[in-house]
Amino acid sequence: PHFFEHRGNGLIYPSKLAVEAGKLIQSYNRSKKSISKLQIEDFIIQIV
Repeated sequence: PHFFEHRGNGLIYPSKLAVEAGKLIQSYNRSKKSISKLQIEDFIIQIV
């Protein structure tokens, strides 16, 4: 999976996956829970 994507105007944007990961990480940070992996759609992202 890619966290960034190039859209024809020469700029690089975060992908939908990156935006969802960011939202999940922020929610874990607010609740002060530790996090070791995220599951977004069919992807599992392990945090080391």
